[in-house]
Amino acid sequence: MEKEVEEDKKEKEKEIEFVKWFPELNNKDVAIAGGKGASLAEMYNAKFPIPPGFVVTAQAYSYFLEKSMLGEKIDRILRNLDVEKTQELDEKSKEIRDLISSAQMPKDMEEEILEAYDILDVDKPKIEETRKGAAEILKMSHESVFVAVRSSATTEDLADASFAGQQETFLNVKGEKQLIEKAKEC
Repeated sequence: MEKEVEEDKKEKEKEIEFVKWFPELNNKDVAIAGGKGASLAEMYNAKFPIPPGFVVTAQAYSYFLEKSMLGEKIDRILRNLDVEKTQELDEKSKEIRDLISSAQMPKDMEEEILEAYDILDVDKPKIEETRKGAAEILKMSHESVFVAVRSSATTEDLADASFAGQQETFLNVKGEKQLIEKAKEC
């Protein structure tokens, strides 16, 4: 029985998509991409001048918390929290942010995010122009692209509550290490 439960768990993990590209999403995908992500995807698909991009899914966040065993720690921090006490709320928020930022991202999730980032970094027209093989392509090596890393809540801007200005945005993020760090900070 334990073996079946473990196999079911592994199968569910395989189903989780950590990354979704803008063409795969629309404005109805707030539960997957958050409000900003779904809106960017909608604009991209409507041919607005939005650069290609991807979203790290809300499901990836849940997976991250589960795999890094932060859920219980966060629950303990939030237990008995009085949200009316601003200083206490700030202290607990910082404690949770520090926990998440210092946690190791699950390898499978990190690999999928970095693979998507690597795809953004490919200059396909230049590679197609180069018909001389791998050595010539390597000579044309290029630096990583700059990206924006933005947080986007799945309950952003509700009818009775707005979260404007409360989400993180990091501009000019460059390189794999910085991308992963900023994704965790979001």
